[in-house]
Amino acid sequence: MHLHLDPFSGIAGDMLLGCLLDLGASLESVNATLASCELGLEVQVERVMRGVLAGSRARVHAPEEEPCARHLSDVLALLEASSLGERGRSRARAAFEALAEAEARVHGCSPEQVHFHEVGALDSIGDVFGSCAALEDLGIETVSSAPPTLGGPGRIRCEHGVVPIPAPAVLHLLEGWPLRSFPCERELTTPTGAALLRALATPGELPTGRLLRNGYGAGSRDAPELPNLLRGILLAPQEATSALEVTLLETNIDDQSAEQLAFAAEQLREAGALDVWFSPIMMKKGRPGHVLAVLAAPSDSELLEACIFRHTSSFGVRKRRLQRRVLERSFQTVEGPWGSVRVKLGWYKGERVAVAPEFEDLKAAARATGRPLSQIAAEVLRRFEKG
Repeated sequence: MHLHLDPFSGIAGDMLLGCLLDLGASLESVNATLASCELGLEVQVERVMRGVLAGSRARVHAPEEEPCARHLSDVLALLEASSLGERGRSRARAAFEALAEAEARVHGCSPEQVHFHEVGALDSIGDVFGSCAALEDLGIETVSSAPPTLGGPGRIRCEHGVVPIPAPAVLHLLEGWPLRSFPCERELTTPTGAALLRALATPGELPTGRLLRNGYGAGSRDAPELPNLLRGILLAPQEATSALEVTLLETNIDDQSAEQLAFAAEQLREAGALDVWFSPIMMKKGRPGHVLAVLAAPSDSELLEACIFRHTSSFGVRKRRLQRRVLERSFQTVEGPWGSVRVKLGWYKGERVAVAPEFEDLKAAARATGRPLSQIAAEVLRRFEKG
């Protein structure tokens, strides 16, 4: 899955989060990630108009706290304590580290000495952590971006004092990027938005692919001169139904408990494995055991090999290159008395060949209503086919 961003009116952390939710990311999943930080953060989303266009406005609600200047190490400690998977943590970590380096250049200090004021506030932490959780929920592998639009000339007052627009940290973060300008005396691209672009995306035009859906994330202001929105375009790569090369890693294990093996599988999935499974076998001396099999992108095979050695008793791993074919995928949302359930569609050469409700959505609906999961699944499919 590929996401292309069009920051025609700039980008901020809340705009990216709103855009991803508008594209179909699960609000429940985002809030579960924020709850794991134990900071009292919760995202609420509403449909709003910005000019003539509608979008999703994401608001991070946080408990009131005394003025707090967090350091980079404080924010990264919160990140490590969260339930984000390894890729999500890596993305969020890259955003905050890029921001710390830019602020350090502006203020003439080291990244470790930077005090995060606005960015270290709870709502900004929620924007970054929530956006990375939403990317994972949507299964977005890669991100590209059109040139972001900068506001100015003008001035803005921040925690450090009065600074020009665009903010100096924004320009440091976007060095090497193509930019667009729009004359207005307000900030269009914020430091948090620029840091997310730097960490998540590569600059470029809209790539070739099958359009799945598009969405808009709204900023806090409704400016008359330019709709305050960030547009996101979700694509399935054109080669999604072609044969792809993957690496199969295997090892035999006969001396670990079921609990330990389940934990190892969980760690492998979080590290980026495409699939993980166990097969029962009979090993030497008549001992029952298991084959641990891990399917990986070739570029991830070394990382996952290290994960196998770290979390299992294995002394060796077999590796093979294979070809696999995957369907193009798209999603539609079905509404009902049980809430929203996403339906995954599989496409082969332009023909729809598979339909399946998302299991995690079904599980949440069953828990919320007390109805059997199978009944909700049948009703979702019936409503989907009825249109």
